[in-house]
Amino acid sequence: MTTIVVKDGVMACDSQVTSGDMRSDFKFEKVMLYDDCYYGFAGDCHNISLVKGYVRGDIDIEQIPESVSLTVVAMPKRGKPFEMTIRKGFATSMPLPANYAIGSGGDYAIVAMHCGKDALDAVKVAKHFDIFTGGNAKAYTFNEKVKK
Repeated sequence: MTTIVVKDGVMACDSQVTSGDMRSDFKFEKVMLYDDCYYGFAGDCHNISLVKGYVRGDIDIEQIPESVSLTVVAMPKRGKPFEMTIRKGFATSMPLPANYAIGSGGDYAIVAMHCGKDALDAVKVAKHFDIFTGGNAKAYTFNEKVKK
């Protein structure tokens, strides 16, 4: 899994990829910029690739296999961040609270943000506690004044 965090106009994630219980050297982008919106994905790389195709409009929602169900966080350049749940024939969205995280390290990140950490530091806290969160922490924002 992974940790994807959204707070104060910043989306942050780790860079570790795992296969089962093993860390992998496979490089995979967990955050995608498309049409002035950052999308953060946590879960199986194959499922994420399919859902990325749906978000980009490359595949129809009916082409997503029955076995795929994925939660995605989205942070548009304009408007409020939201969460989407996508599976075959079904896509829904809802607005996010001020501090939000998904993935295996999400609970640790939410607690870190509650204690005052920013999005990037919340991912770093999750790396400390969650074995499926690791590697370099990365931050994405549309705000030029925010550190990445």
